[in-house]
Amino acid sequence: MISYHASPERSPEEEIKKQNESISHIEYAQQLIDAMPCLGAILNENRQIVYANKALLNLIGLNSAEKALGMRPGELICCKHAKDMPGGCGTAKECRYCGAVNTILKTQKNQKAEVGECLVTSVNNGKSAAFEFEVTCTPFVLNEKESYTILALTDISSKKRKEMLEQTFLHNIHDITGNLQGLSNLFKRADEEGKLEKLTDILSLVGNSLNDEIFSYRQLLDAESDTLSLNLEKTTAYDMIFNTIRLIEYNARLNNKEVVMKPPFPHINLSTDVTILQRILFNMLKNALEASPFQPVFVGYYEDSGYLTFWVQNQTLIPENVQARIFQRSFSTRGDSRGTGTYGMKLLTERYLKGKVNFESSKEQGTVFRVILPLETVMSPNEFT
Repeated sequence: MISYHASPERSPEEEIKKQNESISHIEYAQQLIDAMPCLGAILNENRQIVYANKALLNLIGLNSAEKALGMRPGELICCKHAKDMPGGCGTAKECRYCGAVNTILKTQKNQKAEVGECLVTSVNNGKSAAFEFEVTCTPFVLNEKESYTILALTDISSKKRKEMLEQTFLHNIHDITGNLQGLSNLFKRADEEGKLEKLTDILSLVGNSLNDEIFSYRQLLDAESDTLSLNLEKTTAYDMIFNTIRLIEYNARLNNKEVVMKPPFPHINLSTDVTILQRILFNMLKNALEASPFQPVFVGYYEDSGYLTFWVQNQTLIPENVQARIFQRSFSTRGDSRGTGTYGMKLLTERYLKGKVNFESSKEQGTVFRVILPLETVMSPNEFT
């Protein structure tokens, strides 16, 4: 079988049973592994589970450890990439960047304890969930010939989410105060008749954005817990794009970068939560500008078959390892625990605005992000996938 990363080889069922029996004969083995305060399993040389604790089985809703035998960790927790390749967990392209399989492989190679972190999107019975685990792997040899790895997964989702939300909140507030700083400098030079009125309008817009950003800290928490309510308003596609560009233009850190709004500009009415959509578009445009320091960024929109598509394009290619993780919670290319930008875009768009977020990235066209919305928004959230 083809593998893009770890070995696809598996131990036969009879061998898995023998390995399970060998471990079962260790005195107090079951009591010790069940006493672990984290998700625990024992893996053989082919990364297959030969022993699992109750905490791990309960996470997936299994009442029998036998059903887990022979599976790999990603298969048991229903990682969305576990079935991408015939070889299963660890063999897909995306697995090259998985903290769990890489920590396991490192432990098997070096025969010493290793620690890593793993971000997982799990899809089980059509429902999606995001997990952040600290991965601890410890090798041990049984009967002087059987090599195993003790796998411990500690749920650090709450810790990562708290860091992520706090850092994102502070970062976005910094962006908006940058808007205010840029405007204050313009006010000092606003000695032409009629110019102050225009700047006052923009100042009001930025002030509203600051208020919305403070509100967004709670909003993202509500979105993840399915308690967020929509406030539907009538607006136009052009106004959404135009107001987003105005916010960018008066951001002190981004106002030296070029944004080009590409025609045509058809008049398209839509009913949506303007605050949520504004945040999605702002993050999409801001990310494109931050990733493209020297070239213009293009934005636009169009309607097709009852769906409205907003798009943003820059000339920067996203590296393959980043593409594989772009929508994972807590993942950030900037390494500062932010990691809510693209994840938040996807969560808010797909769960609450009934739309889709996708992207394409290549050397030829650069990177294009799209937010695709039905022109009539439905109130109840759908599944986030």
